[in-house]
Amino acid sequence: TRAQQAEMGARAGALFTQRFTVDAMASSLLEVVARGAPAPATRVASAPR
Repeated sequence: TRAQQAEMGARAGALFTQRFTVDAMASSLLEVVARGAPAPATRVASAPR
């Protein structure tokens, strides 16, 4: 049905957005770590999501 399609679309969009933000966070954290960040930054990177 149309409602199911809308729900699936919304879910896919949410997953995509979530993955995108996680990737952005990971890459920025890696960038900070590469510059020689203090240990807490790496602790945040390994924290469960």
